[in-house]
Amino acid sequence: PDVFFPLLAMEQLGTLATLCVVVGLVAAAYNSADGTLTALTTSYCVDILKLEEDHPNALRRRHRVQLVVALAYLGTILLFYYSNRWLGESVPAIDMALGLAGYTYGPLLGMFAFGLFTRYGVADKYVPWLCLAVPLLCWLVSRASAAYLGYNFGFELLLLNGLLVFAGLWLLRKPRVPVPIPS
Repeated sequence: PDVFFPLLAMEQLGTLATLCVVVGLVAAAYNSADGTLTALTTSYCVDILKLEEDHPNALRRRHRVQLVVALAYLGTILLFYYSNRWLGESVPAIDMALGLAGYTYGPLLGMFAFGLFTRYGVADKYVPWLCLAVPLLCWLVSRASAAYLGYNFGFELLLLNGLLVFAGLWLLRKPRVPVPIPS
């Protein structure tokens, strides 16, 4: 499924179409990679490092962060590439990306729902651990379900992941935060 359009262009439509497909794929990949790399680097430098432009080593530190983010990005690409070989089966990239989204967006969904539907604060220092533990637990539940029950989780894993994060945040809640009513 992932190679249908490039294969069609290369074998049926000729050299010009092949060239256009390749240039289009490379342009889309570079555009996406550039935007992601810039956003992650800026977010980390500004929000986490609190790095300001007038800092004496700001440019050097930003370049180091960008190198680390680029290497992590490359590692992720290689992980996707070699995962089919490790799994011994061919999984379309879009299915793999949506499957991983079940694990990565689940904690975001749970935190969003908790913030939207409750007025509780949480013990902040435990939230990252919760958001790492719940996807691992969901992965174990998914594997056990397939092995013992014959049920393979699909995209509903996102919902399970979100519900477990919501439940974990409920356990970590603090007393209600009073919300001032505007007059």
